[in-house]
Amino acid sequence: MKKTILIADDDEAVLTMLGRFLESENYYVVFARNGVQALAEFLIKPYDLLLLDLTMPDCEGWEVFDALSKLHPMMPIIIMTGLVGQQERAARVGADALLEKPLDPPSLLQTVRAVLSRERPARMARAASASRMGAVSAPRWSA
Repeated sequence: MKKTILIADDDEAVLTMLGRFLESENYYVVFARNGVQALAEFLIKPYDLLLLDLTMPDCEGWEVFDALSKLHPMMPIIIMTGLVGQQERAARVGADALLEKPLDPPSLLQTVRAVLSRERPARMARAASASRMGAVSAPRWSA
């Protein structure tokens, strides 16, 4: 069965390039053009992987990461960013991987395959943290 990947990025060129590339590798791809739309997608249906840009309108990527870590702590998340110095934070909060833009398609594919093929201790830690926190409060940007 095809794995479904949600790509959250506000750059249409990035969405188009990643979508075409990942579809050619037999993945089903859905787009979210901002952080709020990405979170809304997860309320509609589950995804196998999230490719998450950090700089988006409405709700920045780290806010999306924090909310999804509470709602779906076992969700594999790969951070994509043009920002420098994000590796330490990504490792600290339990991101499965961080890829710097501009993205290299072969490296992206290798990372996607690796993340989808294994359970990560970081996801287990996110799940444990989410269960200790109990009820999830609404993010600050919600209506």
